[in-house]
Amino acid sequence: MSLEFLWYIPNQAEPGHRGDDVVSEHNSLQTLTSHAKALEEHGWGGALIGTGWGRPDTFTVATVRKLWTEDNVTYHGAHFGVTNSTVAPRTVVRGDRRHPRLYFGGASDAAERVAATEADVQLFWGEPLDGVHERIERLKRLSEQLGREHPPLEFGLRITTLVRNTTEQA
Repeated sequence: MSLEFLWYIPNQAEPGHRGDDVVSEHNSLQTLTSHAKALEEHGWGGALIGTGWGRPDTFTVATVRKLWTEDNVTYHGAHFGVTNSTVAPRTVVRGDRRHPRLYFGGASDAAERVAATEADVQLFWGEPLDGVHERIERLKRLSEQLGREHPPLEFGLRITTLVRNTTEQA
């Protein structure tokens, strides 16, 4: 089992959603860029970019798999589309990985179908282990049933830590 630590970059314009201080330039491009640089300088494995209502679109922030690996992509789905699009500059190719790892969270039937076919890593919250084990087995079976074309789905735990000097401050 390999262990990798990632940080969360809050791509949300409104401060305070995770107990952080409300300050000017809270999630400005400059602030978030400094987060990413600090992660890289201190040896973290990468960063997670959240998705949700009222946030910048994660597809444009972290660009879906084909755009990282192909030129002149055309795709028209139910919720978004691109025509003859190419991402430049691209990420550095590391071994056989030509795109960032796609970490995915969600427990609905639809979310599990997406994870089983497209995600690299399915993330779980701090859930009871029996439930996590059951979901892992279900996702493995679903990956086979849906004809997953990518390497086997991996699994991870997504937790939020709050670090302060005292318990009372936390």
